[in-house]
Amino acid sequence: MQGSGFDLLFGPNTSKDCQDFVQKLPADAILRAYRDTRAAYGTNDIALVLSDQTPDIMGGPRKDCAQHLRQVMGRRALELGIHNSSAQSIASLPSESEAMWLVLDIRRMDLPIMCVVYAVPYEFGEVASG
Repeated sequence: MQGSGFDLLFGPNTSKDCQDFVQKLPADAILRAYRDTRAAYGTNDIALVLSDQTPDIMGGPRKDCAQHLRQVMGRRALELGIHNSSAQSIASLPSESEAMWLVLDIRRMDLPIMCVVYAVPYEFGEVASG
């Protein structure tokens, strides 16, 4: 998924359904929501919640999101993987990396879909003419 000056890549074992859903979203909005949430909460261990029913992106600390899911879903929430590991550790990245959990609330699904995405900056180079 391409944004301006960065790509968002998926963590390991991300399902095709999840990738298809996320690739329809504006990468710039996802990274902006991550950065805003990181600044607001003073942590980069972030989870963003998105829905197929609204364009809003909600964010907060991963542990708070995991706790909320446990309250709402009970023990089933433990199946989701968000409880044990930061996005950075899932993607084998340094702790300061711009990596986040995405929690996708899809209307037809019993459980939210979750994945890890991370930003990889790139530089525009001059194209050689020949």
